[in-house]
Amino acid sequence: MGRDKGRKLAPNWEGPFRINEKFTGGVYKLETLQG
Repeated sequence: MGRDKGRKLAPNWEGPFRINEKFTGGVYKLETLQG
């Protein structure tokens, strides 16, 4: 996941994301909407 290291008031995360795969323990593999 791309963490935004920019300004203080900028959003913390890039997104949106789509769930690509679900693993045990509540872990998800994410992908961007562009793939």
